[in-house]
Amino acid sequence: MKTRKKLSYLSLFIIVFLSIINCSKNKTPKKLPINKSEIPLKTTSLDFKDILQLTPQKAIEKYGIPIANSEFILHDAHGEFRNKITYAFTTEESRKENIQIIEFTWQKDSVKNITVWYHKNNQKEIAKDSLIWYRDSEF
Repeated sequence: MKTRKKLSYLSLFIIVFLSIINCSKNKTPKKLPINKSEIPLKTTSLDFKDILQLTPQKAIEKYGIPIANSEFILHDAHGEFRNKITYAFTTEESRKENIQIIEFTWQKDSVKNITVWYHKNNQKEIAKDSLIWYRDSEF
């Protein structure tokens, strides 16, 4: 009976320990506040070329509330999904540790999403790159 109880405590300890380690590794990007009451939800099909010409606010006004949004530092952009924005900067630009990126994702159509990355520089947001991807993709 004591052995079973010790194993139970050990299992619980391992689960808690792994959870703490996992939580400390995940840097969750900051969500941007969007006043949803002011922006109607729109279902217009997104035009890839058009959206890169718009500021984030104009894109939200035209295409509605993004299904996802975040803000992060380019240096912290990890994973296959964000490789495209990482390679949109030169090596010299990438070395700067304070390049702020704003990321918005809209539903493009019934099977695809579009993510647009904006470079936030001197309080000005400029579309830097985008990615159209299938909604069921795993990155």
